Amino acid sequence: SAGAPLPAGTRLTLITPRQPQTLQLARVISESPNDGDDVSERTPGPYYEIARVDGNQPLPELAIAVAVPGNSPASRIGDTFSLWLSADLPDVRARWCASYEGIHFTLWSGEPLKAKRIWHAYYSAGANLRPTCEAGDSRDDGGEAPSS
Repeated sequence: SAGAPLPAGTRLTLITPRQPQTLQLARVISESPNDGDDVSERTPGPYYEIARVDGNQPLPELAIAVAVPGNSPASRIGDTFSLWLSADLPDVRARWCASYEGIHFTLWSGEPLKAKRIWHAYYSAGANLRPTCEAGDSRDDGGEAPSS
């Protein structure tokens, strides 16, 4: 989702949202124009050309890109990853789910659906999907999950 523009060289951590998650390191090459393709019609920019920095394997087709400070550590928790982004965000985790017509991508300040959701993006799939989302995935307040 839109934020401050990312300059060339910005380090990114790419997390594939499907479990078991994979993690790859990349860097921004340059900002790319909206070329009117199907994805850019369904997802707001900005858009970037990126390249891997940790090997020659291809970039994932679907991933959440997180701008990371320096050599931000990541650790595996079961089938997911936890990213350290700052003292205030020491345990950031990614999740995705399907609604009836699109996909919700989220980042959480801890265990998804239990911690505070700190980022949300929606991609319209343009087709009917089998919903997998829970209440906290798509709520608009971005706040704490309800206590149980």
